[in-house]
Amino acid sequence: MKRFIGLLLVGFGASLHPLWGQDAHQLIRAVRQKQALLNQITCSINRIDTLVTGQVRQFRGQLVLRPDPTDRLFGFWFRAKQDGQADEVLYNGHVGYKVNDKEKTYILLTDSTQIRTLRYQSGGRLIIPDLVKLDTTKVIRFTLRQDQHTYYLTMHYEDIKRYDVVNRYKTVQINRATLLPTSVREHQETLDKVQDLFYQVQSVTINPSRVDSLFHEPSFLGTYQQQLPLLPESKPVLGLMGQPAPSFRLASLGGDSLASSTFSGKVVLLDFWEVWCGPCLASMPKVAHLYHKYAAQGLSVYGITHEVGQLDAVRRLVAKRSIDFLTLIGTDQVRLDYKLAAIPLYVLIDRGGKIRYIGEGFSEKIEESIQHLLAQ
Repeated sequence: MKRFIGLLLVGFGASLHPLWGQDAHQLIRAVRQKQALLNQITCSINRIDTLVTGQVRQFRGQLVLRPDPTDRLFGFWFRAKQDGQADEVLYNGHVGYKVNDKEKTYILLTDSTQIRTLRYQSGGRLIIPDLVKLDTTKVIRFTLRQDQHTYYLTMHYEDIKRYDVVNRYKTVQINRATLLPTSVREHQETLDKVQDLFYQVQSVTINPSRVDSLFHEPSFLGTYQQQLPLLPESKPVLGLMGQPAPSFRLASLGGDSLASSTFSGKVVLLDFWEVWCGPCLASMPKVAHLYHKYAAQGLSVYGITHEVGQLDAVRRLVAKRSIDFLTLIGTDQVRLDYKLAAIPLYVLIDRGGKIRYIGEGFSEKIEESIQHLLAQ
């Protein structure tokens, strides 16, 4: 993808629009009317993330969005590439592509589930849906302020109290001349830890001459080699299935230690999680339910967390939610031995010490497998 420099407004007036006082709804209607005139927007994106771990990371790159109200997956097409990375992602309303410019290969994706994952890979992390359709879903309150050149529209959301997520809001800066977003900030706080995602839109070109080959006939199709997508069963962690569970001795949050050698004769569920992982926290009550339901029949459950810098937050969360199965502090060796690449990860070990179930993400199959192993 080429870098586009400067600001080109085709079909959009450059005069300033009137101030609307505190009428956020009137502003939203006006923005959406302007967005309805968009055929395509090309820009540079600068994204800065402040994570609950305290880590700050930055992504820069190029983004092309083409609105498509008939598209059921996203409502738009996209092509995005992160600066300094070989990978590019593309979606044209029908299929998706993962392109590697260094290896000169591409992967064709036709399954909707796989296509959705493009949003969270490489250049896909630069995508800002609010650029082409302002999203006000689940907003409970709006606040609006303004200066000479910009509207600052903040959308407030309900706290998610059961997961200790508070102060949730999204602030969209809107250019008064074009009535289009120039930045988006998504903010929330968990256990006094801040997560803040800031997207800045730069070097914008609006409604350039339509080049269908950008999406329908991209040049890499004629010069790059096609590769088959990695099947789920090809994940390294699944190679542990049926094998003896890697042994370990880990410290608990209370300071005691636990050796996996004590698992003999028990059915054991290992729950790998982190305090910043939303799906992990959402599944935790389900894991606790399994523990209470089957503990008397011989099931043991252990949570394992690896982020040592987040242990205070982990302790507060475990205490607040009254999690009564033991939480262990993982090590780099455990991370390697269990080939930990995604969380939550659930590993079920039989009475003989062999791994009989592995799953990334909670599934009802976990309980089915527990019932099967306890009955043996």
